[in-house]
Amino acid sequence: MQRTIRLKLTPSIAQAESFAETRRQFTSAFNQAVQLGWDADVSNATKLHYLAYYAVKAEHPTLVSDLINQARVKAAEALRSAFALQKRERKVSMPISDACPPRYNANTYRVDWESQTVRMSTTGGRQTIRFGVPDYNAARNIAAKYHASVAIRDAGGLPVNQPIVSNLRVEAQAAGR
Repeated sequence: MQRTIRLKLTPSIAQAESFAETRRQFTSAFNQAVQLGWDADVSNATKLHYLAYYAVKAEHPTLVSDLINQARVKAAEALRSAFALQKRERKVSMPISDACPPRYNANTYRVDWESQTVRMSTTGGRQTIRFGVPDYNAARNIAAKYHASVAIRDAGGLPVNQPIVSNLRVEAQAAGR
């Protein structure tokens, strides 16, 4: 069974600043990939990769390659949607984001349920951050299997000393199964 749970990450101030910088660079990488795809009329993810990867990497050297690829995938999704609307003769402008949350995957994070920590890639390197499982999920005895993605969602407006709330889709199973 798959279940989405919200975890409260409790980063240090330095870790929160690193996440804020990662979010800023991810948003910038997304917007740059969208701009390149929009100008070239490209929404195919593979073609957009060949068109944008090196330009985006040169502009964001501290953003890990997998996060650049995830920004490009998100850009391709946004462009595909915009071009589909344009084909239906709807008025469309280039997609742009003020705060595009990074899309983490199996290559950019690891969860340790025993110690309740997650190790995530940021512009400041990999960071190990503690998290808390809400009481309504703790009773379910979540297994150590996880997959899919983590999306840091804070709209860019949180002070750095507040916990970051993230969505983590996990494969959960009850004890004894």
